[in-house]
Amino acid sequence: MSKIFFPVLFLLFACNEKKLSAAEESFLLQLQDECGCEASLMHDRTAIGNNAGNGVFHIDLINSTVYYCNMDPVELERIANNVARRFAVIMEHKGNYSNIQVEFSQMKKDEVNCSRKFMVRRP
Repeated sequence: MSKIFFPVLFLLFACNEKKLSAAEESFLLQLQDECGCEASLMHDRTAIGNNAGNGVFHIDLINSTVYYCNMDPVELERIANNVARRFAVIMEHKGNYSNIQVEFSQMKKDEVNCSRKFMVRRP
């Protein structure tokens, strides 16, 4: 029974994953190019599925050529606000989000060396 249950559960989870729109994919590629980093954009499945207005959209910038971890926090917050503001213009499911979290992180050999997170109220 459990041999069947887990694959079915995985398929249901995978099918429920919210895909990025074409505009969001384009923004992702632009962000990676601008920052010289790996980046990811992630919808809040729960907020969209429940049609809630309190979701958090995640934007992660990983291993940028600019070492954000040494930056002044005020400057880093300004950058996070800029990224969130630009993204909010093309964001899908706007009504389901109250915040955008922008995270800057540096990783080395699958270990996080530093992580700086900024919660930005969705513009």
